[in-house]
Amino acid sequence: MRLFEFVLALALMTGLTGSTMAADKYVIDKVHSSITFSVKHMMISTVKGGFDDFSGEIMRDENDITKSSVMVTIQTASINTANEGRDKHLKSPDFFDATIRKLRSRVPASKRKMVGSLRTVRSQCVLSA
Repeated sequence: MRLFEFVLALALMTGLTGSTMAADKYVIDKVHSSITFSVKHMMISTVKGGFDDFSGEIMRDENDITKSSVMVTIQTASINTANEGRDKHLKSPDFFDATIRKLRSRVPASKRKMVGSLRTVRSQCVLSA
């Protein structure tokens, strides 16, 4: 398994479904959420992109925030950098091996922070089959 440091930017203000009681489970709504990234390329330019196919849930414990967590699964074959050749290379065995792998991440509440209207999460992601 390969580990990747990955930043997930989830627009969560309206991107959740679920109830509002303590210890709730919320499902990430793909219509109102996004997973994006930006990577420096050769110290000259920044490549931006995202993943179109993902799922996840947020466990929120209002009484004890340390018991809250975020779990996200990303289908690596859905990577989109607006460059077909680069996307094909990223899906290849050189990077994601997207035909058989996906990214998974579980994030404790202490790793989250608000940036404007976005909830930003920094996490180690596991690339698994």
